[in-house]
Amino acid sequence: MNRARSILSGAFTFLLALVLAVVIWINAVQAEDPVVRRTIQLPITTIGLPDNVVMLQPANPNQTVLVAYEGRTSVVSDLSVDDFAAIVDLTDVPYGAPQTVPIIVQTDQSDITLDPPAPDQLEVFLEQKVSRDIPVRVDIRGSVARGHTRDEELVDPEFITATGIQSEVDALDFAQVTVFLNEEK
Repeated sequence: MNRARSILSGAFTFLLALVLAVVIWINAVQAEDPVVRRTIQLPITTIGLPDNVVMLQPANPNQTVLVAYEGRTSVVSDLSVDDFAAIVDLTDVPYGAPQTVPIIVQTDQSDITLDPPAPDQLEVFLEQKVSRDIPVRVDIRGSVARGHTRDEELVDPEFITATGIQSEVDALDFAQVTVFLNEEK
């Protein structure tokens, strides 16, 4: 019985020593390379915007987000803006109305923890760029000098191509040229 008690006491002492050793080792590692929290401001990159589409909102294309992250000092101290990407994907965003799109932050660093960005969404307004031929009209004001006659005006070109965002091009019915005649010879 004393022998069993002695073995049990030795095993308990060994386990207690092992637990204390692990706690001391974890403490030493954390003191040597502690977990730190940092923030970084990232420019937002848009992807998926077709060539024939214009982003009207946000008006400032240089939007940024603030991202908090944490990790060991040895990892975090070497990170810069180049190690992160804040992305807004416009691939499936409909045109003609304001839409809220999520901001996704990406990094190749697996040893850090990222918090959601602030802001975590961006309101965008996309509109399609179009071209349309519109007729040219002439508006003659005044009259010709005495002794001269005015013939029918010749319009060349009869149509011009207007290119721009769809809402503005659709609002155009015609292009007008105003000619002022002031009775001089």
